[in-house]
Amino acid sequence: MSTVILTPLHQYMFTSELARFSYMPSTTSSVFEIRNGAGASLLNQEYVVDGAGVITVHALDKFLSDVIEPDTQPTFSFVIDGVSIGQFVAIECNINVEATASDFLFAQFLTSMQTARDTDHLRYELLSAFNPSDEEFRVEAVYLDPMGKAMTRTFRNIPSATTSDKIKTYNVSSVLFKAPAVGELVSYTAICGKRRATYNVVMNAMPFDPAFIFRNSFGVWETIFFVGEKTTDSQFTRLASTFDGRYQTYDIDEVLMLTASTGLMPSGSDRLARDVARSMAIYLLNDDGSTGRQVTITDCSVKATNSDELLPAFTFQYRHASSNEVEFRYVPYYRIFDLTFDMTYE
Repeated sequence: MSTVILTPLHQYMFTSELARFSYMPSTTSSVFEIRNGAGASLLNQEYVVDGAGVITVHALDKFLSDVIEPDTQPTFSFVIDGVSIGQFVAIECNINVEATASDFLFAQFLTSMQTARDTDHLRYELLSAFNPSDEEFRVEAVYLDPMGKAMTRTFRNIPSATTSDKIKTYNVSSVLFKAPAVGELVSYTAICGKRRATYNVVMNAMPFDPAFIFRNSFGVWETIFFVGEKTTDSQFTRLASTFDGRYQTYDIDEVLMLTASTGLMPSGSDRLARDVARSMAIYLLNDDGSTGRQVTITDCSVKATNSDELLPAFTFQYRHASSNEVEFRYVPYYRIFDLTFDMTYE
């Protein structure tokens, strides 16, 4: 009897699809091996069948995730008893998607957010797609002219902001699609093949502080903005002892803890919030779209409800990852007149 593969392999595989890999060998033991695209062996292990004659290799999703470098989509092959049984392109994914990678990648953008988002002209928005064949990426924008009539305009040939040969990341910030001569931008939809993502432009939006840029569940960069309450609280750890007959402090460690709320968000935003909660690469987002200081989430509330009467809001407690926690922003003294002005003049 030949080896029977129980976990199917496709051309493209999410790492989460390989949490368990099962096969039924023709003997009571079998050597399972993983090779990279260059043919180098990454794992070589002999296994013994269970009572049903099946071998199941666990946690390959975590193994491959540790091997895959950021922003890469490498090729791997599985080899059983010296015979290659399949080669595939691995895509980072740490959630269970209710579709195969081959079906999802060419129909959806690489984001957990499947509903329309709210945005404004100050927000830096990123959207990624698995697009190895360079399908056209375009944006269809909707405007209201001064008479209240809806107008449309299509933006084509939008370049990607990354150099990956398979995954393309696009800047879809609303400020890029402003067209005052046409009207006031009210919404726009990003389209790439079958993929669609809609953004609703909020007028007079609340200012955000902070904003995060983070690697989402697909390993690509995404942003989230906090327009709700923000609090700061320094937590001190003091070490003291008796010196020369006096009880004195000899070391103080200060950790600045910050708590930020998203404010009310559209329904379905809990998926985005949970992506932030599970991310291990989170940075403050600078105004120009670059990454600022790295932060670490210490606690969060990402509770959601199916009630039609309540919009979700999420809260994150975080600290800066660096040991130097306290920031002091120096604001130079502002003078109306130059240094020759007599400050004693009344």
